[in-house]
Order: sequence, then C-alpha cells, then structure tokens
Amino acid sequence: MTTACLLLVVSSVNGAAANGLTDAQVRAGFLYNFSMFVEWPAAVMPNGTLLVGVIGDDAFATTLQMIDGRTANGRKIAVRALDESDDLRRTGILYIGVSDDRLAAALLSRVADAPVLTVGATPRFAQMGGVVRFYTDESKLRFEINVARSQQLDLRISSKLLSLAKIVKAPQ
Repeated sequence: MTTACLLLVVSSVNGAAANGLTDAQVRAGFLYNFSMFVEWPAAVMPNGTLLVGVIGDDAFATTLQMIDGRTANGRKIAVRALDESDDLRRTGILYIGVSDDRLAAALLSRVADAPVLTVGATPRFAQMGGVVRFYTDESKLRFEINVARSQQLDLRISSKLLSLAKIVKAPQ
C-alpha cells in the first residue's frame, strides 16, 4: 500500500460523517493500514496469515469483517472475534474493545511479552503497555503510538505511520 492510500484513510477520518462512514468503519480502515505499515518478526506468521483478533467488542468484530480475506504486504488477513478462553498471543493485531482501564490492563498482561500490535481506546491504554490508542480530538478520530513498547515487542512501525501519530512516552 502506498502512502497515498494511508493518507486517503486518514483524510477520510476528517470527513467520516460527510462520507457516510461510521466510527467503526474508520477504525477498521486504520487497522488495515496498520497491517500495511508494521513489520512483525518472521515467526509470528509462519503460514503467511495475519490474524486480527477482536476481544470485548463483537459489533466492531462484525464491522472489521470488511478486511477479512484482504492481503497486506503479501499476507492474508484473517479477522476473528475472540473471547476469554482464546489464546490472544496468536494474533498479530489485537483490538481490545473494552471501556475500562482495569479490564484492558488484564488483557494486555496476557500478551505482555508477545509481538502483538495491541490497539485500544481506554484513556490510559498506551501508558499501560498498549501499542496504539484511538482517541477523539475535535470530533476527529486520532491515534497515538507507544514507540518504546513497539520496540520492546520487536514490532517495526513505518516512519510514514509514525508521522501521523501522537507519540506517547511511557515507561515500560
């Protein structure tokens, strides 16, 4: 995917309502772009499939089906709704759709040492060890990235993606 495609999705955030996109569709677009601009260790996807898991938000998991089966950097994307009994560590991207910091922290602890791009929206998500946090600023969906955490997990985030994010400096 080119930078133009990334910017297209980002610019759609500014006019999401005008374009008829829901917040969930915009977040799905962001997750797809994240799959294009993040590199995982080779062992994470031995069969060439990037598993995008969603826990705590079944409605978003349904919306995210729009990227199921697509290809990103030569990897097929598989989207799955997950629950408490699933192995969260097998995901490449894990969207944690809970609204409570305590619940988010408990889920983050289950993937603490795994190279999983964790994405959530609770107020302290990035400070608690999540990699990407969605937030709203002036009615626009934005995201912040905990770069130190991504480096600890051996996730390489493109400078193109980083240039669009608010960088979080959080001790880990």
